[in-house]
Amino acid sequence: GQPPLWRDFHTAVAIDSKMYIFGGRSDHTGQFHSTRDMYDERLKALDLRTGEWSDPICNGVGPTGRRSHSACEHFTFYHFFSVEVCSLVFYKFFLNDSNKFA
Repeated sequence: GQPPLWRDFHTAVAIDSKMYIFGGRSDHTGQFHSTRDMYDERLKALDLRTGEWSDPICNGVGPTGRRSHSACEHFTFYHFFSVEVCSLVFYKFFLNDSNKFA
């Protein structure tokens, strides 16, 4: 599959033989920094045995693209936590069972 765009401020969580990447900041201009930040909302997976990238199939409503969030693995579940500031502060928690990812 297609590897993700370069990014910073993302999360990376290893579960079994895959590493899942979510969020972070990249740029609309590609490899160069400009003032056109982009926040990807797709979950990407790297198979650590083969080096192949994939796009896991996720059901339901997922989080929007963001940066400076946290994630961890606990019993093959991908835990996601984020704080957003937009006049108010919201705390969001997303939980996905990695065994259900394609």
